Amino acid sequence: MFTVVGSGFGLYGYLPALVETFGEPVLLPEAYRAKVDARPELERYREAIRWVPDADAALAQATGVVVATPPHRQVAEVKRCLSLAAIDSMVLEKPLAPTPAEAHALLEALRHSGRRYRLGYTFLQTRWAESLAWPQRDGGREVAITWTFMAHHFAHGLHNWKRIHAEGGGALRFFGVHLLALLARAGYRDVKESVLEGAVPAEPERWRAVFTAPRLPDCRVLVDARCEEARFRIEAGTPLVDLSYPYSDEPAAREADRRIGVLQRFLRSLDAPQAEFDRFYAEVDALWRAVEGSRP
Repeated sequence: MFTVVGSGFGLYGYLPALVETFGEPVLLPEAYRAKVDARPELERYREAIRWVPDADAALAQATGVVVATPPHRQVAEVKRCLSLAAIDSMVLEKPLAPTPAEAHALLEALRHSGRRYRLGYTFLQTRWAESLAWPQRDGGREVAITWTFMAHHFAHGLHNWKRIHAEGGGALRFFGVHLLALLARAGYRDVKESVLEGAVPAEPERWRAVFTAPRLPDCRVLVDARCEEARFRIEAGTPLVDLSYPYSDEPAAREADRRIGVLQRFLRSLDAPQAEFDRFYAEVDALWRAVEGSRP
């Protein structure tokens, strides 16, 4: 039985996905009740919630946990869960930690723990990613990934961790890591250049990079999190993916988040062998560290 740590996306995203995927109750602390009651789209899932006094009680009874918290808190929560023998499955958000070095250390701890764990690189479970045929090298033609949008924190003037690079936010660490997972799966292992830009250096709004691989065309990436135009495009001479945002081709059901179907596919990956995810997450980790010039 799963519990959820985090009362934002953990509730409006993961709670429905857990119930729909596994068909069993989800343990939640009483402190989350008001948040659940405030969301009409969660009405249909209330009977599947098993309320317990607090987070300690939830973790004591759970065998699986979803952690959907800011990166600095996620580090502490993962360590806490690793100390609980009954927790055998962990679903974690990206970035795993605020910095590549911290994420690398935590990833090593997870890998040696013997637990099943998944990191929320959910672009990989989108409809477009599952059908994407990555182009091979053909005479120097580049692949270009352009992702432009107005981040919620910029649109609403919020000063939170999601805009601060050192806390795991910003154009690269919060948004760009999704693309690092996509590039690692395609086979990219090296970065030719990487530049962060923004009016406030500690709060990067744009990330530009070029990735290389022996058998793949160079891939040029732009993530602009402070742009009026919402666009997600992958092209190699012709468009391969052309959407308003990465989840816009997912079906919407009433007020539910479009990502719930993606999260269901993501959660079902827990049935796959852990070893293949250990290898993949190590590749993403290495690419992130290469981008930032970080070494363990």
